[in-house]
Amino acid sequence: MPNKPRIISTEAARGGITHQHVRLVLAVSVALAVIAMIIVYARAPVASQHGATTAAAPVTS
Repeated sequence: MPNKPRIISTEAARGGITHQHVRLVLAVSVALAVIAMIIVYARAPVASQHGATTAAAPVTS
């Protein structure tokens, strides 16, 4: 006869509890990443924000 499966709680199966700190760290990290990208975008040259390339302007004579 096979052994009966041992029934344990979810917390015991995970080896601990989930703290709110994980969610807080994730939220703060995402917010800081978004703020950093906004700052980088705002400080970029205006021409690069409108799809301009690094190619030189055509020569007109």
